[in-house]
Amino acid sequence: MTNPRRLRGWISGIRVLAIVMMLATIVTLPARAQTFSVLHTFRRNPTDGMNPFLAPLVQDSAGNLYGTTMMGGHVWGCQRRGCGTIFKITGKQEKVLYRFNVGEPSYGLIETTNGEFYGTAGYNAGAYGMGEVFEVSTEGSLKTIYSFMPAPDVAYPTSGVVQDAQGNFYGAAIAGGTFGFGGIFKIDTSGHETVVYSFAGRPSDVEYPQGNLTIDAAGNLYGTSLFGGPQVCADNNTGCGNVFELAPNSDGSWTESILYTFCSLTNCIDGTWPYSGVIFDKSGNLYGTTEVSGNNRGGTVFKLTHNVDGSWTESTAYAFCSLARCLDGFGPLGGLVFDVSGNLYGTTSAGTLESKKCLTNEFNQYGCGTVFKLDTNNNETVLHRFDGLNGATPYGGLLIDGSGNLYGTTNNGGYLPCDYGYPGCGVVYKISP
Repeated sequence: MTNPRRLRGWISGIRVLAIVMMLATIVTLPARAQTFSVLHTFRRNPTDGMNPFLAPLVQDSAGNLYGTTMMGGHVWGCQRRGCGTIFKITGKQEKVLYRFNVGEPSYGLIETTNGEFYGTAGYNAGAYGMGEVFEVSTEGSLKTIYSFMPAPDVAYPTSGVVQDAQGNFYGAAIAGGTFGFGGIFKIDTSGHETVVYSFAGRPSDVEYPQGNLTIDAAGNLYGTSLFGGPQVCADNNTGCGNVFELAPNSDGSWTESILYTFCSLTNCIDGTWPYSGVIFDKSGNLYGTTEVSGNNRGGTVFKLTHNVDGSWTESTAYAFCSLARCLDGFGPLGGLVFDVSGNLYGTTSAGTLESKKCLTNEFNQYGCGTVFKLDTNNNETVLHRFDGLNGATPYGGLLIDGSGNLYGTTNNGGYLPCDYGYPGCGVVYKISP
């Protein structure tokens, strides 16, 4: 499993399987009125990007938004769909800062104190074609910080990067490492790379890390994997995902702990396949999403409570498809964000069967997706339901600013035609409270 393009196939295949298993109830719930606006519609042309995929947005101090698209930018390369872009949004004006010749960046950017942005690219990127970590300026000047190499190095990053207090970068890669199941890498301030942990695979270890990492004040890393772990998943016989922690030791080594393995409960009511990592609340508990399973087979928001003895206890904060026709959403892929009051916000990639203007492929009968809010009592409110023309399939998570405005992208939809059967190449949107 060393081809990064297979991830998009997994998403499609998993969704079709889960929808067949989906349960529905007879309850309905109207969406709460919010101010929704499309800031930019991606278009299929020789210069603009298309399909942001899982990449969240980042905002600078002036309020400008930055992000990546997985495709577009050229009419050649990457199966003649373009290999992706880095873009900037000022108001409703888009500027493409960089067009990739290879790479297909899929996990977004971070801004550091030096005012530069950093991210990863996978497909055929870097000196060895196995991915890279890059730096890009606000004007679009890009340079490669590190090129991944053959094993025992890791390859094909499946996350962006996070930065610790000393300026070191960390990220996840899905291939390579000592055992071939991927691992976690570190790049120090001089550009030197180290594989801090190679995953050994089931049954004793996780496989194929997926999603952005979180780092705490002590320098511990937290992340998610799609497969592996001690629990066998009935759907694929390889495990249904895990949450893990890596703790640094004084000798430079790292100690891994598997905090939770999904599908540990009967019928996988605890969820399966976490795609986008975890985040902390103010009390030190972890939250994340699983794409499918749960009580209603529509995916979950889960919580890992950090106990006094250092152990972790998993619980479901919300199970999607609790409403008829999955009006509350189905299939969360993106990560979560908190507001200052402790409310959670996220997206579901499908659900809400209200539109006849969604996608023409296998997703159209399952709805175009939602933006949702979970209050501190885990009550869900749908803030927006996508209808296809204003976006569809929001794979990525959200950005929240100091005023409570939410920003995100959809991978498809929009009023402009795209290619390969998808009506629309995605949008950048804003939701104001």
